[in-house]
Amino acid sequence: LLGPARGASFRIGLPGGDFVPAKLVRRDKARDLALLRIDEPPALPAFDHTPSDAAFGDRVVAIWIDPLAKPPRAPTLRTGRLVEEGAVQAGDGSSFTGVLIRVGASPGMSGAPVVDSAGRLLGLIQASDQQAQTVLVPAREVFAFAAEV
Repeated sequence: LLGPARGASFRIGLPGGDFVPAKLVRRDKARDLALLRIDEPPALPAFDHTPSDAAFGDRVVAIWIDPLAKPPRAPTLRTGRLVEEGAVQAGDGSSFTGVLIRVGASPGMSGAPVVDSAGRLLGLIQASDQQAQTVLVPAREVFAFAAEV
C-alpha cells in the first residue's frame, strides 16, 4: 500500500469554505486510517465520544460530502442497517474487527462517518462491495488510533 509519507502536507476544507494546512502524523494501512495534525485548529464544536448502543438491525446513516464537487454540495445521507461485527481481512494480510452495515456506499466514500439514530459515531467507512455490504472501522478503534500520539 503506497501513500503519502509522514510529514506530508494537506489542506483540510472547513464547512465555511476555508482551508487550513495539515500534516500527516501517522497511518494505519490495514484499517486505511490517517491522523492529520492542524497546527492552528479552527474553533469547532467538541466531538461526542459517547459509545453507540445500537443493536444489529438498527438503522444507521452514512454522511458524505463529495470533496471534488464544484460547486460544493450539501452532505449526502445514505441510510442502512447495522448487520454484524466480525473479522475483516485487510489488504496487507492482517485482520481487524470491523462492523458490517448494509448501505449503498459509493466509490470515494472511504473515511465517511456512519452514525446511529442518536447521532453517535459507529465508525468510518473503510470499504464496500457490490451488494451494498460496507465495512466500518469501529469508532472505538478510530478514537484509540487518534489517541496514540
